[in-house]
Amino acid sequence: MKGKIVSRGALFIQRGDEERETCCPYSGEQQLTCGDRCPLFGEPQVQNGITVLELCNAVLYFKEFEDERPKSEVEHQSFDGE
Repeated sequence: MKGKIVSRGALFIQRGDEERETCCPYSGEQQLTCGDRCPLFGEPQVQNGITVLELCNAVLYFKEFEDERPKSEVEHQSFDGE
C-alpha cells in the first residue's frame, strides 16, 4: 500500500491511479478527514522497511510512505519543555 500525510496533516492513500483523502468512519455526517488533528492518530514508525501507522481502530502498513508535514523542534520536546 502507498500513502502519505500531507503538510496540513491529512492522510491520503493510493487507490488505483490516484491518491485519495481518507475520511474518519466515526465522524458521522460531518465526514471529517482522518489526520493528525485526532488524538488517536499515531506517528508513522518504520519497522523492517515498512511504515506502520496506528489509527483509532486500525493499523495500516505501507510499502511506500511520505510524511510531508514540516519538521520542527517542538517534535523533540516534552510537554514540560525538556
